[in-house]
Amino acid sequence: MNFFDIFRLPKFEYGEVVITRDVIDTILDMAKAASPLEFTALLSGKIKNKVLVISSIVFQQYEASEDATAMHMDLPLLHGTVGSVHSHPSGSNRASGTDLVFFNKHGIFHLIIAAPFSQTDIAAYDKGGGRQAFEIV
Repeated sequence: MNFFDIFRLPKFEYGEVVITRDVIDTILDMAKAASPLEFTALLSGKIKNKVLVISSIVFQQYEASEDATAMHMDLPLLHGTVGSVHSHPSGSNRASGTDLVFFNKHGIFHLIIAAPFSQTDIAAYDKGGGRQAFEIV
């Protein structure tokens, strides 16, 4: 059971995802700077007319290794937090079982960026682990 089910909140629906160039550039920079360790952060945005617009990154304290990150999440999450981003220095942007559990509980849209950390190394997922398309503006 997730947050929306517990509090009987409406589920957020979107048909398209747009991410600002500044957010993508920050993700690329952070992944490269943290390597060979993983990095993680939260994505902030909003849905308007069924378009999810990711407009900023929210950084939380976290611990990292070459294989995992653990975020110290300060609850309640900031208004507008819609998901997460983290890196996989291993070179695979596929979601692990642990990633899928996190996705289902913490937001509606998630990104994984794999080494060598270019724009084409970013994969997007919905909260259920389904692959998502996105546009950079």
